[in-house]
Amino acid sequence: MDPEHIQSNLITCNSDLSNLKEIYNQYNVVVVPLDTISLSQKTIEIEATKFYDNFNSFSKKMVSEPSIEEKFVPRRYKSRKAPDDSSGFIHQYNTPIHNILHNNDKLIEAFNIMNPEYSPMKFAPNRLRICRKTCYDANSLHIEGKDILVDENGTVVLKKDEMACIVGLTGNRRFVFWDMTGADLTLLKDYWEKKGKKDFTKINPIWMNNIYPNRRRVIEIDCNNHPMLIMWSESTPHEIASMPSLSAYISPILQYNNAMINNVTSFQPLEYRGLTEHESDLIGMCYNMPGSRWPSNKKAYSYCHVQSYFRWKPDLKDYFIENDKIRIKLPIHGKINQKSQNYRKQLRKRKIKLNNIVFSETMPLFVVDILKMTDKELKMYGFIEY
Repeated sequence: MDPEHIQSNLITCNSDLSNLKEIYNQYNVVVVPLDTISLSQKTIEIEATKFYDNFNSFSKKMVSEPSIEEKFVPRRYKSRKAPDDSSGFIHQYNTPIHNILHNNDKLIEAFNIMNPEYSPMKFAPNRLRICRKTCYDANSLHIEGKDILVDENGTVVLKKDEMACIVGLTGNRRFVFWDMTGADLTLLKDYWEKKGKKDFTKINPIWMNNIYPNRRRVIEIDCNNHPMLIMWSESTPHEIASMPSLSAYISPILQYNNAMINNVTSFQPLEYRGLTEHESDLIGMCYNMPGSRWPSNKKAYSYCHVQSYFRWKPDLKDYFIENDKIRIKLPIHGKINQKSQNYRKQLRKRKIKLNNIVFSETMPLFVVDILKMTDKELKMYGFIEY
């Protein structure tokens, strides 16, 4: 059964954000129009963002970058022989798209209103996604977060501490969630506990519909003019739902992960050995790459999922193969010489801190000129201390 459609205006806050918290408290979901970003500004940054720069650095078989029409009319986006093409994930991080979003005052204000604990704002790098089809995926139903179902004065409640969000950039973005307002969550808590109280718990949709009928909702948001920020509590049961659109994942965090990386796998850059998780995020961003882990805390991969190794291994350039096995390293197509005395001087002047490994002889040149990033954004990512 398809979910019940909710008019997007009911869940979209006013331009001045005056009813942001009210809508969020009612639905655990809210849409924020980022109308301070003009269509022309958005167009410039989307056009400047490369989708397959990293893949083409890894692979012997290069694929073409999408046209501006494909980016703005996602239903016309052509399939490409690249990992994750069917799911639509674009493995490019710290892109011009992300830059314009993180520098947007309205986006930051919305986060500060939602949870003052996020101030001063901190972000972890994340990726893009292109959707070409219209479909639901009931089997993707899940809840996320730590200790998300708790007893409060004899009543089971969903904690709202951890926020998730995505920004719709072009096309129409769809979001499916379950409205648990007024529901007795005791059975959901039992289900979650039996599944091991995991940070990510999939829920059987048939079970969910039997126990909590008539609560599945969908909103469809027009993102063709200005970007639209969708914010929700990670503990809210929600699903992956596709509609032709281009989106950017935005990941606010309460603190940087300064734990040492305990194991760098073969599908992660060799250069991450000996770094903290946060240091790998910063260095990865200098190459449009993820760090050791995604914000969800799952191990990130830069080329392809380990389950598709045998499919994509033959296409890898020899540089990324050792002893006939995949050995991912940072890409080598960069042109920004971070090792030059002048560049290092400018980094010191801006008080940008990076692990000294980036200046070693074996380190490839930067792909991203981080000196072009604003101090505001550099602080939010942790390149510069607040």
